[in-house]
Amino acid sequence: MRLEYQGEIWVFSGDYKLTNDGLSGEFEPVKCHTFITESTFGLPIYKWKPQQQIYDEIRNWIRDTHSKGKIPVINCRPERIIWAKVCAAPAALRSRA
Repeated sequence: MRLEYQGEIWVFSGDYKLTNDGLSGEFEPVKCHTFITESTFGLPIYKWKPQQQIYDEIRNWIRDTHSKGKIPVINCRPERIIWAKVCAAPAALRSRA
């Protein structure tokens, strides 16, 4: 959000990424006097894999889980995956796979 008042520009931002991941657009710098941001994962201890590698790992995990007769379940918020859990498939569902 950009707020301008009496020649002073303030920008407030939530989560953002340096590359477009298909869920949220790429960060666009906005010239301002004051920048306020939320940065849950902004510490240098967080090292992220390339987005394509993460997508490939999720797809491989889903295929592997199916091949074991289980149902992959991914719990997530609309904007990001929080955690994943494998549930044993009921016999009726396993027989359809």
